[in-house]
Amino acid sequence: MNIICILDGKDSRIKSNLEKKLDIQLEKQKKSYLFRDTNSNHDMIDFCSNDYFGFANSYKLNQKAKDILSKYSNLNGSTGSRLISGNNELIELAEQNITSFFNGKAGLIFNSGYDANIGFFSTIPNRNDTILYDELVHASIRDGIRMSYAKSYSFKHNDLNDLSSKILKSKGEIFIVVESIYSMDGDEAPIVELNNICIEKTCHLIVDEAHSTGFGYNNVFSLSEKYNIQPLARLHTFGKAMGCHGAIWIISNSLKKYLINFCRIFIYTTAPPPHSIAMMLASIDQLKEEYQLNQVINKKIQLFKQTASDINIESLLPSQSAIQSIIISGNKEVLTIAKSINNLGFNVKAIRYPTVPLGHERIRISLHTYNSDYEIKELIKHIKNLQYEKS
Repeated sequence: MNIICILDGKDSRIKSNLEKKLDIQLEKQKKSYLFRDTNSNHDMIDFCSNDYFGFANSYKLNQKAKDILSKYSNLNGSTGSRLISGNNELIELAEQNITSFFNGKAGLIFNSGYDANIGFFSTIPNRNDTILYDELVHASIRDGIRMSYAKSYSFKHNDLNDLSSKILKSKGEIFIVVESIYSMDGDEAPIVELNNICIEKTCHLIVDEAHSTGFGYNNVFSLSEKYNIQPLARLHTFGKAMGCHGAIWIISNSLKKYLINFCRIFIYTTAPPPHSIAMMLASIDQLKEEYQLNQVINKKIQLFKQTASDINIESLLPSQSAIQSIIISGNKEVLTIAKSINNLGFNVKAIRYPTVPLGHERIRISLHTYNSDYEIKELIKHIKNLQYEKS
């Protein structure tokens, strides 16, 4: 067993051995066309961010947050976890207002959607319970499930028959976990049918609404509300369409109290800072004022789909959401085309195996209210040309 102890950088031999092992793994990443690095390509046309409504760069939203903070001028930092010193009237106000905005009974704020999923799934399902999750759910859900003592099984994507067969083999409390809009395919979960199954089989439906939060349907802002269903829990994140950060579980009062008492990531994490909370409050206020943005983004989606159809874009996945994906098989192949598109000034991302199934690598495109019709048409034209060159 190697023991690493570095004092003032003196034991460089041991450190070097570790770094060599890391470098070997990094080289494998490069050879598999999986190497990642941070970048800040803000000079390109944005077709990759989750800022669907353009709130992240909104002066108006920022000013709203400042106005909120001005009423709580004594608050600067978090100071600690919410069970020690980090709780305050601003965060409690935010939980009340955001819960009301989403027509819920109770809400509990977490620092991020990732934290929220890890916290929930490592806490609520217990030993002898069963978690059944769609095979395409987000990594944060999977990581939370791994930390649970419950049994867990995936079911085929949006396959109600496969789910039903697995329910028959499940024990204890049964939790069925889906995303409202799937982050890689952009398709919608059949949550009405899932809800009916849960009622019939006495299961608990949990819906991660990360990519549907803020999208409006007759003055409601989630798919659960659109279809008039009440899951056991639904997660709304604020780092996507809402343009800021943080997340909230919309749950019952009993679930909220249980998480406060037993969820380790809530108990031992420093509370979100006041500015993040103010931004969350400001974002729901702004969305109320700018509800028409939902109509704008829907027109952009339909324009993209119609233009892609008109010029026969190959392998476009079926999606009615702001997430549009075009299959280009092979990590090397999809990365090459993505870089070519980037060089033309369009910021798109290559999604590679194992993030998506082998053979289903893709160019993932996010549409926004601020993408012009001309930009959308030009992007599609360039993708078509690159597909033709590849063939």
